Amino acid sequence: MKRVVFLTVAVCMLFLGVSVFGQDFTSLGNDFSSLLEQFGKELAPSIFQSSVSGSGMGEAELGNFPHFYFSSTVGVVFSHGIGNLLNNSNYELLNVSGLVDTALGGNSSFQGVLDTIKTMLPYPSARIAVGIGMASGWELQVLFAIFPQFVTATISGIAGLEENTVTFNSLNTGLRIRKVLISDTGGFPAVSLGLGYTFSNLNIGYSIPAIEQSGGSFNLSLSSSTLSIAETVNSVGINLAISKRLSVFIPFFGVDAWYQFNNYSANITGLKATIDVSGTEKTYDFSPSANYQIIDLSVLTSAGLEIKLGGFAITTVAIFSPSTLTLSVGTGVRMQF
Repeated sequence: MKRVVFLTVAVCMLFLGVSVFGQDFTSLGNDFSSLLEQFGKELAPSIFQSSVSGSGMGEAELGNFPHFYFSSTVGVVFSHGIGNLLNNSNYELLNVSGLVDTALGGNSSFQGVLDTIKTMLPYPSARIAVGIGMASGWELQVLFAIFPQFVTATISGIAGLEENTVTFNSLNTGLRIRKVLISDTGGFPAVSLGLGYTFSNLNIGYSIPAIEQSGGSFNLSLSSSTLSIAETVNSVGINLAISKRLSVFIPFFGVDAWYQFNNYSANITGLKATIDVSGTEKTYDFSPSANYQIIDLSVLTSAGLEIKLGGFAITTVAIFSPSTLTLSVGTGVRMQF
């Protein structure tokens, strides 16, 4: 959501400091497309890692077959931030760093936040799951999370924004099944092998209002426009989990291999710039858009600790992606019957 606000500010200030007719303004459309693409390259890997995390299971064998359990988890993916998004070498005319600095107005608090998110930006998530343990060590789990649009509308209303100004909604659901290969007995740890599928989508939209800007020798009018961002991730994968009970403490380790089909698209529609210099007008139409896709096999490693007291368990876990060098952490509770 902060990026949406940033993009709006960028649109508002786009032509400040640019000679009016001395530039090829059509290149600005390409710059905006590049900006949207850079955002997708930063967003997509984090959404994927978030979508396959949060199963709520730490130990490789829950035991007490048959059983039923409910879990709730929260977590965060720490991306590499928006530093590349602000790199002016990616653009021909658009001075993104300068726009941000001007927008901050020298506010040291905001500047400190910006310096942090240049290299590390968190993507939070929350998820619930239900599962059953069947005969012969088989376990089945269903995961679900949703952030509905009506919540965004409610928050926008409280903030005083007009209706339908902001769109933000997301969905995550998945199914996993695994088989206990080795039980936790004696000196042997528990080992299980699982299969899984997850689906995630994210939709962001913002209605950018019309803007009138005077540059002294010229007047600039920016039409109202609409920013739309959509991402869909389908993932299928396998998981190998190992754990060992040490009284109420259960350290665990896992390796996942997920094949992801990750599609990102973004566009700004209805954007026009009209420049009036001494009664002479020129109008430029912009239709910036970007598409970014990831189709590959990604390996994730995880390690954590579970504390289990009867049917109640608290789980903490860290998940690392060797390919993107991205770290996520999570914690959850599980009730098992």
